[in-house]
Amino acid sequence: MKALRALRLTAALSVLALFAMAYARRARLGPLMAAQFTPALLAGGAALITLLLAVALLLGRWHCSVMCPFGTLQEAVWRLCGVVTTRWHGYVRPWRARYAVPVLVGLGFAVGTPIFFTDPLANLGLAVGVPLSGASASDYAALLTAAVLITALLCAARRGRRFCDWCPVGVFLGVCAHAAPFGMRLEHNRCVSCGACERACPMNCVDSKNKLIDRERCVLCLNCAAACPTGAIAYRRLDRANRERRAFFKWAVGVIYLGGGVWRSLLSRDTVPPETRTIDRVLPPGAVEERLFNSLCLRCRACAAACPPRVIGFGWGPELDYRRGYCQFNCTACTHVCPTRALRPLAPEEKRRTRIGVSKLDRRHCIVITNSQSCGACAEVCPTHALIMEPLGSTSLTAPVFDEEYCIGCGGCYSVCPVVEKGTFVVRGVTPQGRTPGIRGINDSEPDAAPASSAFTDEFPF
Repeated sequence: MKALRALRLTAALSVLALFAMAYARRARLGPLMAAQFTPALLAGGAALITLLLAVALLLGRWHCSVMCPFGTLQEAVWRLCGVVTTRWHGYVRPWRARYAVPVLVGLGFAVGTPIFFTDPLANLGLAVGVPLSGASASDYAALLTAAVLITALLCAARRGRRFCDWCPVGVFLGVCAHAAPFGMRLEHNRCVSCGACERACPMNCVDSKNKLIDRERCVLCLNCAAACPTGAIAYRRLDRANRERRAFFKWAVGVIYLGGGVWRSLLSRDTVPPETRTIDRVLPPGAVEERLFNSLCLRCRACAAACPPRVIGFGWGPELDYRRGYCQFNCTACTHVCPTRALRPLAPEEKRRTRIGVSKLDRRHCIVITNSQSCGACAEVCPTHALIMEPLGSTSLTAPVFDEEYCIGCGGCYSVCPVVEKGTFVVRGVTPQGRTPGIRGINDSEPDAAPASSAFTDEFPF
């Protein structure tokens, strides 16, 4: 049993380390995110959801034990704090109110208003993704998530994996796991009620006095089995008498949560495109229609971590902040890491013709007009040549002329304009995102070609 515990601990720490490396852009984040329960549910990953449900119904909460990085982070905090201070330990009776969390989350999925701050990935993105990736954290969503995160980590320091008691995925998988034929089994005739298992349990779900293990909350960390001096606890097949019948309303909790996620996944496959409209924020490339995007996005910050110029910030969700830079013409990194398909994967050729927004030029504030000073920065950086310089009257100067048809909304003009604070350029998003004819001046037979000018790079050329 100690060997199995060591294997489980190694696997869980490896998953957490891989997530940390991925947020620091040292590993691929997309596959890690896709293997989590909520993203698989919202993205319509029927095969993965079936596998995870089968594991929970047969073997228990191994997904929480090994694959949940936020659960492992809580356990690591609990262990580290136990070295420098005295940890609280003892059996904690579960609150019935926790069953309301997956119900509310499931209903939120169904109506398109996800309660994202209850998801472990949203908290992991704030706890690990922001420090390692440098992504923005000054947003309304971060305030709610940060409140949950700080509470979870403070509780973890003294009492272990307390967030897991209220996690919608954990509660749902716990209902499934209680019916599993395999789990942690306590032999009453060998137990001496010494309390060693209680002290070792990060979930506080072992009652040594009454010789009980709450299998619904047990995450199969195997600490109790390793700590037991008499070998009374082990992971094995349970007797039928040891598996209590579940109340109908608890199974109803699972149906509401799972049904809400499936319903949201089915709605996301609607192929009827709504009418294009402009919005105040610019969504990352590949974003689905805004209302659907808001219902699918978990605020996990994977897109922000993957963005090379760090242009993706957060308002109520991810949006492009052109004060930090602009969306690089040939980059598709963010579109390949979204776990819920709120961002569609784009090929470079498709990305170069995707309109994520549209810029507006007010020449009244252009320094060529106001100061009779030569510039041309906006036209130099525009990858589609939507901005070109034309002679300004009888002077020797050239002024920018804008053709909205070719604008993809990358924000290059905004980010390099020396007087943009005066309103020379304003970029607004469009939803659903459309397509442009290509690059001005390029033959129609090569609409997806890269810009002809070799001067265009990911950095401003002068």
